[in-house]
Amino acid sequence: MSDDEVVALLSRLPSPEAAVEPEAVGLSEKVAFLSSPAAYPGDAGPVSACETSMSWVFLTDRRAYKMKKPIRRERLDFATLERRRHFCEEEVRLNRRLAPDVYLGVLALTRDAGGALALGENGDAVEWLVTMRRLPATGTLEALALSGRLRRRQVRAVAERMAAFYAEAPPEPFLERDYRRRFRRSLAYTSGELQRPEPGLPGDLVQRAVERLSRYIDVDGRRLDERVRAGRVLEGHGDLRPEHVYLEPDLVVTDCLEFDRDLRLTDPVDELGYLALECERLGQTHVEAWLLEAYGERTGDCAPADLVAFYKGCRALRRSMLAVWHLDAPVCRDRGHWRHRAREYLDMAVGHAERLPCRAPSRLSPLRSGGRFEPDPAGPARREQGDRRRDQAAEGGQRHVLLGVPGIALGADIGEAEVTAEHHGGAPFDDLVAGRQPDQGQDRVDMAPAPRDPRSLGQSLARRAGQEQAVGQVDHPV
Repeated sequence: MSDDEVVALLSRLPSPEAAVEPEAVGLSEKVAFLSSPAAYPGDAGPVSACETSMSWVFLTDRRAYKMKKPIRRERLDFATLERRRHFCEEEVRLNRRLAPDVYLGVLALTRDAGGALALGENGDAVEWLVTMRRLPATGTLEALALSGRLRRRQVRAVAERMAAFYAEAPPEPFLERDYRRRFRRSLAYTSGELQRPEPGLPGDLVQRAVERLSRYIDVDGRRLDERVRAGRVLEGHGDLRPEHVYLEPDLVVTDCLEFDRDLRLTDPVDELGYLALECERLGQTHVEAWLLEAYGERTGDCAPADLVAFYKGCRALRRSMLAVWHLDAPVCRDRGHWRHRAREYLDMAVGHAERLPCRAPSRLSPLRSGGRFEPDPAGPARREQGDRRRDQAAEGGQRHVLLGVPGIALGADIGEAEVTAEHHGGAPFDDLVAGRQPDQGQDRVDMAPAPRDPRSLGQSLARRAGQEQAVGQVDHPV
């Protein structure tokens, strides 16, 4: 995301109470000095100064110099000179992974005994800048896409470069439940933000997208679990968008998100899907096929289409939320633009969500009353309960739960659906399978395997209970 979008995101969070460190040289004095060609060695030519919410960027003929502003947010701290130096060094280190010849280093802005400012000279450092080789704006993937010059071979080259990059990153030690929970919580929060009255977005569209995406986690969450088990979650770029990918004169990827590692943790298919989503917004819908086909050929990682649609739907909702947050800024220069952008991304989220399989999460009613699978309207609340129980029970390794028939328990998925038992307080079925702690006051029995075919579940329950007939009929969810 751009600097403005990052700050829009972070400004929604409470800031720490600690104040920003007093500056030895004021920001305005630094900007005035760095805006002059005389500040730079050799014949720098005219200087263009560009301000964003997080930084100032000074462009000479051949170089770009980036100075971070002294700001502090919940997950971003540039408040002190040393912190800014640290994150300048991090920006160079991280971006050299994909643009080694672009990020040249970190340069000190100094002040001598007489108070004169200079770049890289003797004296006390009063600021730190990232020094970069200037790249032509016409060479970005975004510029080529908008001008109709983007070619398949160029997209394949990006996929192959990113595949090599991901291959060098070790897998992150994620737990499957934490990966699922990450998406659930993001969807819940995003839903609330998009349904506030100020943006004026259609609430039914927001709900449609969120419900479809949430249902995917419930019913096909095994797809996400498989990504974790396969070691696919790793430290990526963090903000892979068309304007950060340069195809001419050389292939480099810039502007990695440097200030929060957690925001860089991702599945490569998710990150590449994000790039495809942004190309789709530019009218380049074919980029997804080009990109993921080449990535799959290079890595053997051919992700199912429904997983890609899920990732893109979640990304589109988040981008819609970022656009909405621009409307909350004290000074919003173009409210119409950001409302349009929020709706644009929302429509994209709905489109990708509706590509997902239409299978409902399920609930198993008490067997004594003729249990049947039914859609679970209280799914989010039940899942949150299950998440809490999951954490409590994980250390104990418990593998038991009562399903309402003495001596009977389930130990496998049922038609690949996540099921809850309403007399268990709505614990998600994957909690039951993993043997998480049932609600207080419930008996517990040892887990035993159950057949995968839901049509034979009732007969299996009866046999294991020593009965001639099943006490409840189980139907496969539609």
